[in-house]
Amino acid sequence: MNIELLHKVAARAKKEVGHYSDYFSYVADIDSAYDDVGLDLEALLSFDKANFAHDILGISRNLNRYTFKLENDFLPRSAV
Repeated sequence: MNIELLHKVAARAKKEVGHYSDYFSYVADIDSAYDDVGLDLEALLSFDKANFAHDILGISRNLNRYTFKLENDFLPRSAV
């Protein structure tokens, strides 16, 4: 994983959908989703606002923070 890219995605998430969570929670959530289903972080970063929010909010709302797995059949659009 490209850590710089992860932090760019988290910074954009905080800026655009920041009311839901803090920067470090976005980093942790995105990292967990990356490990669980694989994410194309470059594609995610290039998404328009609606698709970006879909993935970020979906990850945040469907990530089990005990197992670090996405639940409820949620699959981000940036999944590989």
